[in-house]
Amino acid sequence: MPNITNHKITDLAPTWADFRGFTFLFDNPNSAANLLDINHNLHKVNCSKSDTSIAFYRVLNERLVDIGLGSSTNPYSFCPLPFHSYHVTYLDGINDKNKANLNPADRVAFNTFLKNLPDSLKSDTKFTRFQVPHLSEKLEHPIHFEFDKLSNWGNKVLAARLKPSLESKEVYQILLRNRKRIFENFLCPLGFSKRPELKDYTPHISLGYFANKEGGELTLTEIEEWTKTWKLMTENKTITFHHFSLYGFTDMATFVKTSQL
Repeated sequence: MPNITNHKITDLAPTWADFRGFTFLFDNPNSAANLLDINHNLHKVNCSKSDTSIAFYRVLNERLVDIGLGSSTNPYSFCPLPFHSYHVTYLDGINDKNKANLNPADRVAFNTFLKNLPDSLKSDTKFTRFQVPHLSEKLEHPIHFEFDKLSNWGNKVLAARLKPSLESKEVYQILLRNRKRIFENFLCPLGFSKRPELKDYTPHISLGYFANKEGGELTLTEIEEWTKTWKLMTENKTITFHHFSLYGFTDMATFVKTSQL
């Protein structure tokens, strides 16, 4: 069995390791089809391949299968994320990896919050509140994303990078300004005063994780050619978002939001 060094993976089944936190995601279109009500106002990201509003996701997933990465039986020790978990991050929050950046006075409470996810999302705490009008904020104008290129980040994750469509260039700039506002009003008071992610936003869809760097390195000579093919297959295809929300996660395939607050 290949050596597993990626802390987000338990085995090549794949089984996703426990990894907890909260983040801001764009809400996938058609929530009725792409969210699963799990209990008491908690809703799990649950993308459906039959839903036309996320056909863009389906095309990417099909391309993954075409290049032999659609299952764990591949030569790259690549663990594909399940289609149901596909999403686009708007702003990273706080998680098991970066929680040391929290104010010391908040760390015990945050560990309790993590332990009790996803139910703790329903509690009114400083980790579920941010200083914007609503927990789920409607964008002033919808944002349309299209495929840009494939990227292997650090031989850890394979991502489909996105870029705003031509008609969304101005809207994208508004989104960047709003990210800065959320960061300054919500994350900074919690201790996150120096976050490079704020400066370099790269919208993307994580397609899966490499179990080890050796497997990831094997794809480096293939990425450019794969990108050319994917560009042809995704031409004139976009995905559109109208709002974003705060989500909690317990591993890289399980993202949950609440409709309570």
